[in-house]
Amino acid sequence: MVFRKIKTFQVSQGEPHGRTLLLIKASMFLVILLALMAKESLGQTSQIHPADPTFRAQSEMVVVPFHVILGNQYIDDLNRADIVLLEDGKLRPFQIFEAPASHRRLAIELVLLFDTNAPRHPNADRGVNDFWNPTRIYSFVNDWNDLMSARLLRHGDVDVQVSVYRFNESGLERLCPATAAPKDFLAGLQHLLQPSASPFKLPISLPSHRASKAPFDDSVHAHMYWPFECALGALKDVREPSSRLREMIIFSEGLSRTTTTPEDVAEVARSLGVSIFPVVLDYAKVMALTPDPDHDRTRIDHIARVPPGLVSAMVEFARLGNLTGGRSFTPNDIDSATLWEIVEAVKNAAQTQYVVGFALPQQARKGSPHKLEVRLVLKSRGKLTGGKRTVFY
Repeated sequence: MVFRKIKTFQVSQGEPHGRTLLLIKASMFLVILLALMAKESLGQTSQIHPADPTFRAQSEMVVVPFHVILGNQYIDDLNRADIVLLEDGKLRPFQIFEAPASHRRLAIELVLLFDTNAPRHPNADRGVNDFWNPTRIYSFVNDWNDLMSARLLRHGDVDVQVSVYRFNESGLERLCPATAAPKDFLAGLQHLLQPSASPFKLPISLPSHRASKAPFDDSVHAHMYWPFECALGALKDVREPSSRLREMIIFSEGLSRTTTTPEDVAEVARSLGVSIFPVVLDYAKVMALTPDPDHDRTRIDHIARVPPGLVSAMVEFARLGNLTGGRSFTPNDIDSATLWEIVEAVKNAAQTQYVVGFALPQQARKGSPHKLEVRLVLKSRGKLTGGKRTVFY
């Protein structure tokens, strides 16, 4: 603080009235100066103590999305009074409430996870009708372009971001972080079947209480058929959602050689407020060629290519949808139009959600887990799906 020297006023003994006037003016000047000095001092104090919440407080939104279904239809006419938010079993106030018909909708983030495990049949690359052949299944990426990417990243006035991951016998890899740029999404998608220009390997592991059914001695194939573990790895890689609705789409047959279950994945997804949409590849073809053991003993050449337990694995994989508030898809094939239709359906599903939330101080992000749950005041209004997550603060 720099103090200026105050000039004194010399008055004549023979002019009492003038002297009084000058003293009043001097006193007023001194009061004003002291007030300015006090204001400057307060300003410096706020800079010396950056943790002062009056000046430095920052907040983050915690959102909890959910659907309400009655019969076969989504219910979209609920209001704030129709629901309650619980935190660790106790009522908690919420400042944010968005209904599906709201004009102000939260941004959407899509996480695309592709299974690119090697073909099972040795002649799959020669045109043999094998059930699992990534080159055939994802051939559409060769025709994908910027215009398609731009179209996929639009959804009315809602902001959309997309990230791209792939998993195979070598592990889990991020090809493109969350982006709204068509050219970045295109680059990630085009590397789906190729070595990535800048591969980013992500750690994956079995949950502590799970095991591998048939471990490989060859480390190159150590993670073959680990769809659930790779889903968990991708969920851990994406940042915890705050003001965005996050949906994960997994493209796979779902064949797994571990004891990890859909419930293991769903527990983590629900804690993050993420809905999962499994796309069960080749399901229709496998079902068409899987014989009825009592009547159909034909087409042994095709039947031999269906691994034991594949059908039950597909059914288990599809359950991820219902467990997390999403749904499953069983397309005959994946081409550019089918991919766009699936993504569009997922974006529409996000827009049919209700959202409740509240602001959380940034400095409170470290701490104990708190379980949040949305409930309907009247159960007769419908069935609530989703509406659960865990937040640390």
